[in-house]
Amino acid sequence: MRKHNIGACAGRAWVVTGRMKRVALPTLVKIMNEDVFLVQQAVGWLAREDKIRFEQQGRVLYVRLTDREGELYEKNPSCVSKVLSR
Repeated sequence: MRKHNIGACAGRAWVVTGRMKRVALPTLVKIMNEDVFLVQQAVGWLAREDKIRFEQQGRVLYVRLTDREGELYEKNPSCVSKVLSR
């Protein structure tokens, strides 16, 4: 798996997470229709860059954009369409 694939998937995961505000990790995998390992690597990429945070509720792990990233998502809709068009 190439780093480019992980980065592209991370961008799409960022957009999906921004749209949904909070999403369970298994749901994110289903929505993105990607290999579970690729999505997990993408989420790790975003976490390493402090773009997402995790919330545990029972046995379910949720992800959401950090406050700063959520503001960026809301203020810059052109970046959303750019990421989705890749």
